[in-house]
Amino acid sequence: MSMICACSEFMLKGHEKVRVSGRTMDWFEEMNSSFVIVSRGTKVFSYYDGEEKEKLPFKQGMHWKTRYGFVGINSWNLPIYLDGINEMGLSAGLLSLYGCEYPKPNNCPEKNISIGYLLQYVLGNCKDVNEVKEFLESGVTVCDLSVLHVSGDRNLHLVVHDAEGKSLVLEAEAGEIKLYHDREASVLTNSPFLHWHLMNMRNYCHLTYKDASSDGPWSPFGHGSGMLGLPGDSTPPSRFVRLTMFREFSPISKDVHEEIQQAFHIINRVALVNGEDNIEYTLWEVVRDHINRIYYFRTNQNQSIRAIDLNKIDFSSFKKYKPLPLTTGNSYEDVTLFFKEIN
Repeated sequence: MSMICACSEFMLKGHEKVRVSGRTMDWFEEMNSSFVIVSRGTKVFSYYDGEEKEKLPFKQGMHWKTRYGFVGINSWNLPIYLDGINEMGLSAGLLSLYGCEYPKPNNCPEKNISIGYLLQYVLGNCKDVNEVKEFLESGVTVCDLSVLHVSGDRNLHLVVHDAEGKSLVLEAEAGEIKLYHDREASVLTNSPFLHWHLMNMRNYCHLTYKDASSDGPWSPFGHGSGMLGLPGDSTPPSRFVRLTMFREFSPISKDVHEEIQQAFHIINRVALVNGEDNIEYTLWEVVRDHINRIYYFRTNQNQSIRAIDLNKIDFSSFKKYKPLPLTTGNSYEDVTLFFKEIN
């Protein structure tokens, strides 16, 4: 089965007091996703692929207790999260990527953590990107969890952002873990690997927000001519180019609400419109306010912007919460009664 292999992710450059990121979740079927609150002190046992798929498909790896509470987005009611943000303003997201080849597991199970559980560890135990880097460089082995494979060798790569505006991307290529930092990790889509996308941007260095000028007798057909040639299709390379250009030329706002709206405007340019592809479409979109710890979201059939304020959640270890479906919330606001009669 042919798949477009979508999902788009970015962090805006932002003012030092405004740190906003966003992403889309694109898939070929409804995932029945919910928000899940993970409290401090939650015990987590991680698993990775065993040596023999028939006799021992999974082995237990690292286990830990969470230091920080977080809100994650699950799928199909599984204890695996595809996106989330913690109470320190650190976010993490998993996107699909063809061709991943993770390192072989360490002989010591306690040093192994699979890509599917890495997001949970990061959100539950790290307050910023520096702590994520320290963990990844501490001798742990990030390995595979093939239960997350859906088609062929489609697997996952990880992107992390923090409240200081720092970013990190982790990919597994040819059995090695590769890390990308900050500006190189500010935009992520799917295949090929990130270093290819970064090199491909050289093909678009002529694009600019300024209107084109000419020494001849011709003039552009209106505004926007500086972006003539910007790819408009939904392939991962084209979405990467659009996100990179929009991020580069986005105004740096000191108003967080303007920045949040800008993030949704950018998402509108990479989201898959229903019917655009006969397989995948955008299921949900999130925008993260890393400093104020607010998680904004929209869904395919409800484009109103809703929000989860992490400051209003008690992440104490004794607190338990039911999952909250992403379908929660009104699809529109009726403002008819806002009309005022003129006397």
